[in-house]
Amino acid sequence: MQQWRDGVPVLVQLLGDTRDYARHPERNRREEPEFKVARAACEALTAFDSIPTDVVNHVVDMVRRGPEASKDIELHAQLIKLIATADHSDIWSLLERVLQDDRIVGDEGENLYPVRYAAAWGLIDRLQARMTEWEDAPWTALEAAADHLDPQLAAPALIAIGLGLAASPTSSRLDALRGANGSEARRALSLLVFEDKAAAKSLGIQHELLPEGHPLWSENADDPTDASSRWSLGHAGRAWLQGLAGEDVEEVLRWLAAQRVKTDLALADFAPSALRRKKRIPITSFSELFGME
Repeated sequence: MQQWRDGVPVLVQLLGDTRDYARHPERNRREEPEFKVARAACEALTAFDSIPTDVVNHVVDMVRRGPEASKDIELHAQLIKLIATADHSDIWSLLERVLQDDRIVGDEGENLYPVRYAAAWGLIDRLQARMTEWEDAPWTALEAAADHLDPQLAAPALIAIGLGLAASPTSSRLDALRGANGSEARRALSLLVFEDKAAAKSLGIQHELLPEGHPLWSENADDPTDASSRWSLGHAGRAWLQGLAGEDVEEVLRWLAAQRVKTDLALADFAPSALRRKKRIPITSFSELFGME
């Protein structure tokens, strides 16, 4: 993709575009504006290798102002992704604040928080890009999110906690895996983040996160392992991962395992940070049916 920097000011201006392409309310969903022009402008900005400081400042201000800047919740999630790794002193505190954002999307009875999820995934990106700044990361907020009932928030928070455990296994990070919503799959997700399987196994057994005989620690010398990977997984581990059922963090766990052991354990089109809505049959409005949009 070409990076035409002369077009950046236009893209920044279009972030405030309010043309709404949302379908009609007969879908029985909450009012959810879809400012597709603004979203496309944000997507175009992500293609640049670096973003000018004035643009970062503008986006930070938009995220801070929330609905006052734009009523499109999913646009705000995109904006967070855009600036997550930027060189700006306020990004850590901004991500901490929006990690608790209460704006909701979804059908009736379906409470989804795109800004929270984007903040958690953004914190992972920032942790990986700015390891020298880890002390500035909002670990307390991440630890709370890792034990959240909502799996779309918990999954990225658990990955972030795994990064933290690999660097420094503090008591609070370990406790985040032992909360009321802790589970075998959630603890495995954090441990799979470790680059070194031996280190993950040692910590997992020592702190009773997973037992010594757990399938995740299985080995099989006959299984080809990517030379660049320090993980291998035996038949018992693969069978355990493939047999996991549930609507918590299982799909994200399989996705991460597929990255780790270089094998097809996850759905081919699974995007762990994508907003996952309940499947439903779309309702076609009268005007849409006759092309009167």
